[in-house]
This record gives sequence, structure tokens and C-alpha cells, in this order.
Amino acid sequence: MWRKLLNAFRASYANNRPFYQLGFILGAVGLFFVLVFIGVWWSQHEPSRVTEPDPLLLQQNQDHARQASLRRLVEDIYEAHGGRGALEAMNSFIRHGTLVSDVGEQQVIYTYKRPDKLSYTIDREQFTLRITFDGRNGWTKIVNDRGQRRESLLPREETEFLRKNTRMIEPITAFLSDLQALEWKDDAIVDDIPCYVVLWRGADLGEVRLYFAKQDLMVIKRERIDHSLLVDGEPERVAVVYSDHRRLAGSYYAYKESVYRQGDLLNSLLIDDWQINSGIMDRYFTAPAELFEANKNDGN
Repeated sequence: MWRKLLNAFRASYANNRPFYQLGFILGAVGLFFVLVFIGVWWSQHEPSRVTEPDPLLLQQNQDHARQASLRRLVEDIYEAHGGRGALEAMNSFIRHGTLVSDVGEQQVIYTYKRPDKLSYTIDREQFTLRITFDGRNGWTKIVNDRGQRRESLLPREETEFLRKNTRMIEPITAFLSDLQALEWKDDAIVDDIPCYVVLWRGADLGEVRLYFAKQDLMVIKRERIDHSLLVDGEPERVAVVYSDHRRLAGSYYAYKESVYRQGDLLNSLLIDDWQINSGIMDRYFTAPAELFEANKNDGN
């Protein structure tokens, strides 16, 4: 029986081959459209299995991309400031200016030598005050209008504060040279200027945040955050805001600096003159030996 049906089907196909071929083609096309229709219907009616992108994963990807481009940002900052060589060439400076604070205006001279020597002299009506850090010790000298002189070592706490502030004066290469110590943080605005923010971590200073203007990559602010010292229950924050940058000796230097502590303005320095690499001797900063003898005798 099955043999007869098969022979009949073969005979019918042989006599009507175009008819069957056309039917097969039409059937295949019809089946394709049916499958497409079912797929579209299923995608529209099945509950979505695709969730919103994971915010944490997106943030991780963005952080990775930002960290990967940190090297490029650092190189652009060097270039904007005249190049790494110009920054590294600054070994010392002397600057004259006017210090404006709650006690009024005073003439001041800042003297700095890398990496950790600083002295500033303030002229007042009845005396001249000089405060110095020689890399290890902080000391002061007061000369009154009669020429009388008094020198003394600073207490340990004041010396440490002066040491940290001296480190903040170092060229930005001191902070940007080690990429492993850097992290590119979220952008910020300083005095209405959009800034990139780079965080530096070091054992001797804690955290230092460097703010660079997006427009020209000039350093706009340095902020030191010391978690080991609390002020009113909060980590100490000392910030210097820079403005009025001018090209000098192959690099750029600010002619105005404002110092803040815990967000409160302490003073502003209006700089009249910069002298770069004036050949300052180390002994200019060194504390007099007799101060240590006097301090030893007081201890006894």
C-alpha cells in the first residue's frame, strides 16, 4: 500500500514539478513571515528581561577611563605651565608684596628654597618680624625700631604647621611626578572657575588636592587636608587660592594668593615682584646655634 502511494506521489511530482516547486517556495516565504511576526509579538508582550545599566558598573568604567587618561591630563598641565623643565628649573625665589589680613596691610618678603626652606619677613610700625623654617626647625627673629633683637625657636606644633605649609609651596611637579599617588576626582568650581581636581596622597602631608582651571589648566587652588589634626571636630583644611597668573622665567606664577583655613579667609598676598633663582644660600635659613644652647639650658 505504502509503495503504491509513494509511486503515485512520484508520478504526480514528475507531471506537476513546477507546481510543487512554486508551492514549496511560497510555503517557505510564508513560514518566514510567520516566524518574524511571532518574534515581534513576543518581544512586545513578554516582560522585559533587560534591566537598566548598573550605576556602580558605569561608575567603575568611568573611573577606569578617567584614571587611564590621568597621564594625559598631567602632561597637558605640564605643557600649560611652560613644560616640566621650566617648572623643575625653579629652585628658589624671593617675592615682595602686601599682606592683607584682619590686622591691616603689611609689607612682606617671602624667601623660599627647594625643597623645604622658607622665611618670611613682615614689616610693622614698631618692629620687623621674621619667621623661618630651615628644613628641620622653626624659629623667629624680632628686631624693634631701636635695633634690639630677640630670637627664639618655635614650639613643635608651630614648627610642624610651618613645615607642612612649606611643602605646599613646592612646584606642582613635586605632586604630579608620581602617578601612583594621584587620583582624578570629580570636577569642582573655584571662584566661578570650573576646575579639574587631582588628589595626591603622601605620608608626610596627608592629602593635597590640586585644582586646575579647565580653560587653561593653570593651578587655581591647593588644599591640604590633615586627618591627624582636628579643628572643631573636622580634619584641618588649609587652602591657597591663586589668581592673576603671569609668565615669568619660562613658567607661570600667580600674583595673588589667598589663604583659607577651615574655609575662613586668613589673609591675601598681593605680589609686586618675583625674583626666580636668586642664589639664596642655605645659611640664610639656618637657625642660630645659640638658640639650641639656650633651649637646652631652659630645659635643665
